[in-house]
Parts: sequence; C-alpha cells; structure tokens
Amino acid sequence: MSKFYRTAILFIEEFSSFPNLKFEVCDSLETLFDADIIVSCVSFAHSELAPVSQYRRGCTIIPIHTSGFQNCDLEFEKVFVDDVDHVKKYRYFEQFRHKMARITDVANGRAEGRTNDEERILVYNGGIALTDMYWAMKIAEKIGNDCPTIPMSYPKERFWV
Repeated sequence: MSKFYRTAILFIEEFSSFPNLKFEVCDSLETLFDADIIVSCVSFAHSELAPVSQYRRGCTIIPIHTSGFQNCDLEFEKVFVDDVDHVKKYRYFEQFRHKMARITDVANGRAEGRTNDEERILVYNGGIALTDMYWAMKIAEKIGNDCPTIPMSYPKERFWV
C-alpha cells in the first residue's frame, strides 16, 4: 500500500461521518468523469488529462497544481480565480479572461456564480489562505455546520505568516 493511498484512506476515514459526502479512491481517470467536484493534486502532466467532452455537465474542477486541465480553460463556461496576477501567465489567459471572475466577487454577489446545473466551472486558487479558509467554511456550511460570515475583499499584497 503506497503512502498516497494510505493518506487517501485516512482522509476518507476523517470525513466519513458526514452523510452528504461520498469518497472513492480512483484507479483510473474514467472514474472521475461522473463527479460533481474534482479536486486534483496532479503535480505534473505531459498533456491534458482528458478531452473536455469527458467531464460531465455541471462539474467543478479545482486543480491544486493546474496541471492537465488547460484545455478546460477554453471550453468551460466559467473560470474563477482568487488572484488575477497569478493566472495572467497561463497559456490561455487571453482566451478565458472574458469568462473569468474573482472568487471574492462571486462570494460578495458582485459576479455571478453558478447560474444553472449545466455550467462547468474551473477554479484556480493561487494559494491565498483567506480564500482557502472561506471555501473550507462554505463546504462545512453545506454539510451542516453553522459558520460565521467572513467579509471578503481583494488581496492588496502577498505576505507570509
């Protein structure tokens, strides 16, 4: 049993008490294509992982390292980012910028989030901790925990804690 597989099993055990969550350790990419939310930790891919047509309508992809999903930049209906400067150097930035919104704008109602069950959304989080904490809170809220509202704003500079 690899350390990665053991880590996945420990993660599943930690969160298995939530009735709204279902986990599956996948042996192949094909298993992912029916998922509502795909969080990818692939750190390197020689090319796109799959044709866009493989991802089901209505899915959200959150690639931690972005590798393997660049073709989704062009065809997904929306791209959400936490930091515009972080994605300006992406290969297809000029082609997807018209459908891009800051996550803070979506959270504050200044930009549309998901408007229907068919939209495919790609989320590029560059690593702004406040955004990560906000979305963790929203996920916990969706699965039944009471969470306080956290005011969101644009990051003005990068800093280390």
